[in-house]
Amino acid sequence: MDGNPGRLIVISSDGGNAYSIGEATGSWPWDGNVILDGDQIIGQAFEKNTPASFKLEGTVLDDKRIVIAYKFITDGAGRDATGRVDDHILTPVI
Repeated sequence: MDGNPGRLIVISSDGGNAYSIGEATGSWPWDGNVILDGDQIIGQAFEKNTPASFKLEGTVLDDKRIVIAYKFITDGAGRDATGRVDDHILTPVI
């Protein structure tokens, strides 16, 4: 897992249990929309500067950090990237 404390995500409510979520810092910024079900997060996102897209699956930890798995749909060149998964621990800014 990444665990880099310099990587932050911004979360804003879209109403109910729906949220807009995006990485605010880091070399690979992204935007997406997720649903929060208890401590589980699921949704889709895209990388801001490339055609990369992925499903987000995550868990909110007791200390409010979020463990997120990027389950790729397409890679940075727009090719099928099914099966690639990158895991990260991110600190939310709500």
